Amino acid sequence: MISINPITIPLKELLDQLEEDEVLGMLENFDCRRETFIEDFVKNKSIHSEKMGNTKSYFILDGNRDELCILGYYALTLKVICLPELTKKQAKKLHLKNPEDKYLPTYYIALLAKNDTYKDQIKGKNILNSALNKIGEAVKCVGGRAVWVEAKKKNDGVFNFYTSNGFQEFQVEEQEDGQYSHLLRVVKC
Repeated sequence: MISINPITIPLKELLDQLEEDEVLGMLENFDCRRETFIEDFVKNKSIHSEKMGNTKSYFILDGNRDELCILGYYALTLKVICLPELTKKQAKKLHLKNPEDKYLPTYYIALLAKNDTYKDQIKGKNILNSALNKIGEAVKCVGGRAVWVEAKKKNDGVFNFYTSNGFQEFQVEEQEDGQYSHLLRVVKC
């Protein structure tokens, strides 16, 4: 692996420092062939979503390069999830007073990906840790106790990535393009 100096920069900061056309040019160089909907979101929807306050996007750049090159990307938002029946132990872990509580406000990692062009220069775990650190900062400011992600049920690699990083499946949802696992992790502060 080549020596890099990863720097996480919010999209908002890029938009404040650069002309929007410059940011769009940078985003055009983001490739994610495995999950083309992520590539499409980064290139065509991330700026609008940021301006509307729907998501907050973050780019991991290599600080050793003169030009801005995106190594990784993630988008965060808030969501309330409806929980399935919980055991008393699960409810306690989530600090719920009552195991029958069905709704839980959470942080949601909406998107997370490497740039295919530089995929060997950063590990997925580094991108995930950056997202979890950002969520940890939010927890210190406003509270919260859980983060969740989705993974296509048929994509064992992504599912295993999240479970090996402390997420546990709590439900499966049928969507237009197949089944998705919803995976939850308690936030540590």
